[in-house]
Amino acid sequence: MSQIAPEEIAVSMTGELHHFAAGRQYALLPSPCIQNHAAFLVSGKKGLSCLWFGGSLEGKSDISIYRSELDGEWKPAERLTDDPRHSEQN
Repeated sequence: MSQIAPEEIAVSMTGELHHFAAGRQYALLPSPCIQNHAAFLVSGKKGLSCLWFGGSLEGKSDISIYRSELDGEWKPAERLTDDPRHSEQN
């Protein structure tokens, strides 16, 4: 992946697949959150999904678990957890 300036990251989070040489791909997944971290991929009944922690700041109570599914492009993020009393973090 070529280097992306910080101010370009948010506008590049479209879920569009980009191709490297040798058949490798990457995408910057759409997320409504300021901070996103600890992403992992899982293959399930619906196909490939990416899950991660997202919110305003790690440790804050708005940290939730999000998921995006790959369907040609990555779908918009879906919030899976939302407990305003606790931070959903690793």
